[in-house]
Amino acid sequence: MPLLRVADVALALANRGRGRETVVSCRVDAEFAAGQVHAVVGRSGVGKSTLLAALAGLRRPVGGVLEALPPLAREASAHPHRWTSRQVAARVGYVPQRPHLSVIGGTCRASLLATAHALGRDAERRADALAEQLGLGPLAHRSPYRLSGGEARRLALASALVHGPDLLLLDEPTVGQDRDAWAAVAGVIEAAARAGVAVVAATHDDLLADLAVRRTVLTRGADA
Repeated sequence: MPLLRVADVALALANRGRGRETVVSCRVDAEFAAGQVHAVVGRSGVGKSTLLAALAGLRRPVGGVLEALPPLAREASAHPHRWTSRQVAARVGYVPQRPHLSVIGGTCRASLLATAHALGRDAERRADALAEQLGLGPLAHRSPYRLSGGEARRLALASALVHGPDLLLLDEPTVGQDRDAWAAVAGVIEAAARAGVAVVAATHDDLLADLAVRRTVLTRGADA
């Protein structure tokens, strides 16, 4: 069941050092469906992170089509950038490339449950299960600001899933993971897809991309 449709979307990318943004066409034609892992790959700087942010409703496309289909939009707009913060939170789990940006609260457990509590959802058991799966159980009462990069990324993944989103957007989710942690992250991603979540992962990790049912290679069009 498709949840999102993208066609020839144009996005504004920051042009570092020049004080302006460059508009580029990502030349993507894709549908992101429930129950599937979809990998977005391409060289650094091509716009993978910006595309994920747009899928999450956090960036407004400047051209092309980015449409939330009825099973995802429900009573909200078909344009994710018009969603309220609560509408985004209810539909989307998002792990940014810098996972510490998603941390909130004084402990890892508080951060893990923040979105679920804000939405009024009972997620205590799910939180405990995800924490154990991702090796975060012993860190429950530690400050989330004192985690390693790999630990923070796994906490961000658990936090993005615990409230039961329809769409899970992951930006380089396997960076900083050892072999066991990588397997745990991959297992959680595959389990989410089996449970009916649409998973979109931007990655340079070929092993992770090989888990995807679909793969989109992102390329830039001409600057506008």
